[in-house]
Amino acid sequence: MNKGEHTIIWMNPKRILFSNEDKIVIDDKRVGVINTAQGDWNLRLEHVRYNDSGEYSCLLNTKPVKIKRVYLFVQVPAHILNQESSRNMDVEEGRNVTLQCKATGVPQPNITSESRRREAAHHGHPAVPGRRLRLPCLQRHTPVVKLLNTRLGQSLGKETILECSVTSYPRARIAWIKNGMSIKHSYKYRLELYPGNHNTYILTLQIVTINVHDYGDYTCEAENRMGAERATMTLYG
Repeated sequence: MNKGEHTIIWMNPKRILFSNEDKIVIDDKRVGVINTAQGDWNLRLEHVRYNDSGEYSCLLNTKPVKIKRVYLFVQVPAHILNQESSRNMDVEEGRNVTLQCKATGVPQPNITSESRRREAAHHGHPAVPGRRLRLPCLQRHTPVVKLLNTRLGQSLGKETILECSVTSYPRARIAWIKNGMSIKHSYKYRLELYPGNHNTYILTLQIVTINVHDYGDYTCEAENRMGAERATMTLYG
């Protein structure tokens, strides 16, 4: 705003600022009036905050007074309020649970709840109403046991690998069982456990040099404090 021979006054809804040569009256060091080489007197805001939002007026003390109004909109990045949002929880099967996510932001952020994901506002920022996700009558889907094959044929003297996939939370104990006995790692049986995605583990059973006693049913069993699940496959000649 060009000054000429008149005094320029900058105002906003919360305080009055005025320029008199190089002097300004304000208790906020972030705010200043800048005199340009072209004779303009501009209001400068550093490190803008949400509280700075509002209408700013530039007044020139002519007769009549000339006024230029500018409205400042301050946008705020979306920020999740961890302290006011749901945290990790254990819930028994059959119960109801409500998960809540609170966030701040200008404009108001969109909050999306995703069932497969687990997951303090700045002073003066408006809070966004919390988004709630209600899960009625929770059902247990873990442990979930899956077999690569339910039947597998292999010749005597050969070797073969049985594979079992288990998804669970909390993490389950996994074992291969034959004739009611848990199979242990040895020169005959080689057990390997591999981590997968989304709380999934794969337990393989390598049988070296198959003999007639190795044929029969093999059960993959998974157990955690939520329960136990099993699946059975058959190895035949």
